Amino acid sequence: MALVFPSSPTIGDRYPVNPGTSGVSQWVWDGSVWNTVPSMVSLGAVNQAAANAYVWPATDGTSGKQLTTNGSGVLSWT
Repeated sequence: MALVFPSSPTIGDRYPVNPGTSGVSQWVWDGSVWNTVPSMVSLGAVNQAAANAYVWPATDGTSGKQLTTNGSGVLSWT
C-alpha cells in the first residue's frame, strides 16, 4: 500500500487528518519533509485537535502519578 500525501501542504498539516483507527500512523509536514507523529491514541477529529493543543510528556508516568498542566498547555507527571 502506497501513501499519497497532499501535493501542496503547509507547515503543521497532518495526514491523514483523522486516522481514527488504532495502528494507523499520522504524519505532519515540517516545511521540508513529512514526519511521523508519535501517538498511542486516536481521539477522532474534534478531540484530536484539542489533544494536539497540549505539550505531552515524552515518557510514561510512574505508578501513582497523574498528568497536570502548568496552565499554558504543558503537561507533566506529578
